[in-house]
Amino acid sequence: MKRFIILFACIVATTLTTAFAKDYGVAFREAMIARDGDNLRVSFTIDSMRISTNDRVLLTPVIYDAMGHVKELKPIMLVGKQRNIYDQRAGNMTPNIERHIARKNSHYSYVDRVPYEDWMQYVSLSMSETLEGCCQTTTQVATNEGAVAKGLLAYYQMTPHFLATPLDYELSELEQYDIENPFLHPMEDYENRYDVLVKDRDNAAGKVLFKVGKSDIDMSMANNAEMLDLMTNAFRVIERDTSAILRKIVIAAYASPEGTLAFNTRLAAARAMSVQQYFLNVMDRPDPNLFELINGREDWVGLRQAVDKSTMPEKAQILNIIDSYSMEQEVRKTRLQQLNGGAPYKYMLENFYPPLRNGGYLQIFYEVQRKTAVSWTDSRGREVWIDPNLPRNQFVTAYNKSAGLLVDGNYEEVLTTLLPHKDDSRAWNYLGVAYMMKGDKASATSYFQKAQANGDKEAAKNLEEISWSNKIKM
Repeated sequence: MKRFIILFACIVATTLTTAFAKDYGVAFREAMIARDGDNLRVSFTIDSMRISTNDRVLLTPVIYDAMGHVKELKPIMLVGKQRNIYDQRAGNMTPNIERHIARKNSHYSYVDRVPYEDWMQYVSLSMSETLEGCCQTTTQVATNEGAVAKGLLAYYQMTPHFLATPLDYELSELEQYDIENPFLHPMEDYENRYDVLVKDRDNAAGKVLFKVGKSDIDMSMANNAEMLDLMTNAFRVIERDTSAILRKIVIAAYASPEGTLAFNTRLAAARAMSVQQYFLNVMDRPDPNLFELINGREDWVGLRQAVDKSTMPEKAQILNIIDSYSMEQEVRKTRLQQLNGGAPYKYMLENFYPPLRNGGYLQIFYEVQRKTAVSWTDSRGREVWIDPNLPRNQFVTAYNKSAGLLVDGNYEEVLTTLLPHKDDSRAWNYLGVAYMMKGDKASATSYFQKAQANGDKEAAKNLEEISWSNKIKM
């Protein structure tokens, strides 16, 4: 997430003195620490009340934190009038130290800048002091007990809190039906229909089963009635969607690899015709031109997939026979029947062949008239096309776009994108973040408070960020 840095000075209003400084009339006030670009700026005011004319006081400010980090700042010297004359005659004028003639009730401003380091965000300020009189020199090292100011914030770094998880589109009845039923596809998938029949038939097509050697639909067989009802209802769902039109009904018919190829070829064709006729009978507006019939003859692909997923002992030998495309299909059948005395073939007849006796893998394709479209991945991992500009999708499109904009720190465009939807409670925290990071804390607070009242936990965290930032004095 992007971070917004507020530079500020934390002010200590009361006059503060160290124990040693009290003895010779020096006090410190208005200590201020601020982040200044890549530097830390330290300033305070020195009050001189009763330094003797023969004395010299060297002050070295020190900043430190609770973890033991220490940084000395540039020293400053206050000297009495006679001591200054003596230093000039003796050549005792240290060139790199700022020097001031100490007069009663005088005030001196101190400013220094040092390269900023991470530990300097929260520091205290103390003073190392050396007093040189006419007869002696006394030094007091900077300590926590004699601190000029404790716990000064150099800056507060506001961190925005928001969830960048995209919202799901509010799907139409057809789009929802598409997601729930794997046989239903947008027309964009049509060019891949053959690949589906080979690679993903169980997850992207419907299926109708037939009895051995039969081509008439038996509603008592497993799932036949349910599947045909679902597909019939798909025609009506498409019909109800004014932007959609039914384009294709693909029926790929097969028979199991048993019996003769000639018989199975005729059987597969008859099964496909049987399914087509069923649909023509139940459709409100039957149209034979919608149908694409594929005669798959014998379903060797399905048999291979079933064997490959199994753990049967002869698996490798069976796959080798199935993959021997140079053999005639009848020869392959014979080899399978003869393998290990016919035991593997019997096992396959009982476990693999019944599902292969189907009237096809069924796919329905529809087309939606969209002015624009975006790709969206549904719950099955399948690509679905959505029109982002439909009224029901406009907010979701704006919200999802804004999530990326917030991550990139493009807060101005977030406002442009989401303000047209400012009455939608889901936009409130995003709008608050955009205003907060642009420095408009009043507008940000208003949106955060509404979002928090609506149960948004991220908005509550952002209100805490603003609360921290409001502790500063600009």
